[in-house]
Amino acid sequence: TEASREESAPKEQQTVQNQQVPQEQQDAQNQQVPQEQQDTQNQQVPQEQQDTQNQQVPQEQQPEPDPEPEPQYIYNNGTFSGHGTTPMDQDKDYEGYVDVRVTIENDVILSVEIVGWGDDPDYYWMAENEIPSRILSAQSPDVDAVCGATRSAEGIRDAVRNALNSARR
Repeated sequence: TEASREESAPKEQQTVQNQQVPQEQQDAQNQQVPQEQQDTQNQQVPQEQQDTQNQQVPQEQQPEPDPEPEPQYIYNNGTFSGHGTTPMDQDKDYEGYVDVRVTIENDVILSVEIVGWGDDPDYYWMAENEIPSRILSAQSPDVDAVCGATRSAEGIRDAVRNALNSARR
């Protein structure tokens, strides 16, 4: 019977039969994936591969946004001269005149400079002190001419209007 066979078997064989699996084999059997393989499996994608994977479409393949339309200016940039006349006064037998230089950049009136005039000095000075600053504020020669020297003011407005007309595109 079995028991007798075990007794008759050499002691060495009995030990092998009764012996549990050696620790090394148990470790090998119980061991999951070796550490090196685990490291490889758990390893993240290298940064350069991530960069390549996450990289957006190259710049030359992306559609370019529509360029902003060029502004449509009314006037050329620069300094333009204008000549204006003051309306004839009932008490005078002549018309006065005013010459101006108007500087424009991107349709903005930057300056109005009076470079010559032939008008009644007492009235002209009142107009010169008021009207150019009104034109600059309004960005137009269409300003109120009432300033105590209405006719001289109208001559300045006329001269600026003529300068702007010569600046038109």
